[in-house]
Amino acid sequence: MFKKIAIALLAVLFLHTTVYAAPPAMPIEIYINQKKIESDVAPIIYNGRTLVPIRVISEHLGAAVHWDDRERTVRVASGEKLIILKINDTRAFVNQKPVTLDVPAMIVKNRTMVPLRFLGEYLGAKVSWDDVKRRVDVTKFSAQILDFSYSMVNEAPAVVIKGNVPLEYSVVQPDAGNLVVVDINAELKTQKNILNVYDGYVDKVIAGTLGTDSPASRFVIEAKDGVSFDILRMEQNSLAIVFSNALTSIEVEGGENLIARLKTVAPAKYRYFTIGTPEKGDYRLVVDIFGTRLSASAPQIPENNYVKAVRMSQFAVNPDTVRVVFDLKGDAHFQVFQNGGAISVNFSPIQALDDIRVNSESDKTVVKLELTGDVGYEARENRASRQLELIIPGVAPGEGLPGGGRINVGDGIVENIEILKTSEEDHIQTVVTFNLTLFTGYKIVSPPVSSTIEIEIYRSPLKNRIIVLDPGHGGSDPGAVHSGVSEKNLNLDIALRLKKLLEENGAKVLMTRESDIYVNLYTRAGIANEVGADLFVSIHNNASSNAATSGTMTLYYPTPEKKAFAQTVHKAVVETLGLPNLGLVERPNLVVIRETRMPSALVEVAFMTNKHDLALLQTEGFRQKVAEGVFKGIYNYLSGQ
Repeated sequence: MFKKIAIALLAVLFLHTTVYAAPPAMPIEIYINQKKIESDVAPIIYNGRTLVPIRVISEHLGAAVHWDDRERTVRVASGEKLIILKINDTRAFVNQKPVTLDVPAMIVKNRTMVPLRFLGEYLGAKVSWDDVKRRVDVTKFSAQILDFSYSMVNEAPAVVIKGNVPLEYSVVQPDAGNLVVVDINAELKTQKNILNVYDGYVDKVIAGTLGTDSPASRFVIEAKDGVSFDILRMEQNSLAIVFSNALTSIEVEGGENLIARLKTVAPAKYRYFTIGTPEKGDYRLVVDIFGTRLSASAPQIPENNYVKAVRMSQFAVNPDTVRVVFDLKGDAHFQVFQNGGAISVNFSPIQALDDIRVNSESDKTVVKLELTGDVGYEARENRASRQLELIIPGVAPGEGLPGGGRINVGDGIVENIEILKTSEEDHIQTVVTFNLTLFTGYKIVSPPVSSTIEIEIYRSPLKNRIIVLDPGHGGSDPGAVHSGVSEKNLNLDIALRLKKLLEENGAKVLMTRESDIYVNLYTRAGIANEVGADLFVSIHNNASSNAATSGTMTLYYPTPEKKAFAQTVHKAVVETLGLPNLGLVERPNLVVIRETRMPSALVEVAFMTNKHDLALLQTEGFRQKVAEGVFKGIYNYLSGQ
């Protein structure tokens, strides 16, 4: 009875109660570059992640898809990128590197579904989710090249190309052997199209647009003969074309001595040692050249008393080492030394340093080292200690040298000369150390192998130094303009005054402009690189929205050498002018100090927007003081002060 009543009451309640059911969820929509993408299988949400049909999405992002039914894996290929996913496995592979997924790929209604964010971002797209609209937006960026520069990558010189997305490239085989040609599937959006480098590896880098249906760019690099390269992918969507040193040739010259010159693209670190014994007939000299690849062929060996044969090989890779082996005829005497881009091996009778003669002149000290025969040698500088060293391997000091190993000079250029016999890895050598009053300029007059080593040490550290001065702005670019005064004119006047001071003290000075003309920033840096300048100084004046701002600052590119030069120049200018010291400012993106391959600095002399500073800048006396301050900084840097 009670059961029937309860059922009846429930029926009445059901008939008189409104039932509210949750509305069905809106379907998930996918838009790629603002265009809705239709698919026969709708996206799904699984564990908070959006899964989408892989073929539909990949092909809209320009990728190819391959399904392996036996392995139950799907491969997605786009350019150089290969993505491999396995059904129900949270581990994927991108270019063979494992990547852990939040959710695995899975089969839904006979379609392979994959995590959208993972797939989109690895294919170079940005993925965002709109929770209100239940909509996924995928933005596939068109590839662009934003900048390119020449810098060091893994301690090797490289052209670094920066894009807005990962860049796809191909290497083109050029007609000329010294060209490196790389095509990139991206639009060239840089402010420049040429870099003038002129170092031991590269002369120029030229970028241009290819006339193809899709945006593409070509980089042509004028490399030195024998230079090899690798292309590396870096962070932040960059490619690096990294250049390697190479042993390009071995030249052997006969006579009383046998001289082998191992020529490399750029100076290389090396070591040498012997193995075997003369008695057993297996005596060999081994020279290992580090950071170098082999591109030389075996040399012809003339008749001689020292060497039977010369062999070479790529002894190691990553890091690269070339090994050169000299098979010796008995107990041969030899010297190994470096001169520029050549490591020389001089086989000769045993020689000795016989005499040292010093001649002090008004502007220089001339030193002649007399030896018993032709020898090779190396020069090394130590600015901090104000020393110049000549290292003569395989040679001992003669007994008749004056001064018992020390020659006092005291002429205001050279304090004294020390002669020391040393032993390094069982090889003797003589080290001649010139202790200088100041570290000044010098010139070695004698050839690399000679029986007389003649060196001129100058009183002025500026003698024969090449210095490039860069008066900022010019022509159509006036720089800062205040109260009718243009910065470009002040900069040029100061630079011309500085040029006169430097030339009067023996320097060779080049100007990026000597009149009111416009010069491209990259051209300015290229001038200094092409002539192999020792120093580069850019002269500027400043401006500020705050008229009270006054003082001097110096800008530098962040390398130890460039910072040290900027510090020395800045200190001298501040001491000379007496304006507020605004310090050094690191500026990694300034072209003229970034692209120059030598120590460089950009001096911001004073503020044209400050009434006091501008009044000073308009006087010849102050502009002369600016030139004298920069001159003092250059002088101090070159003299090791």
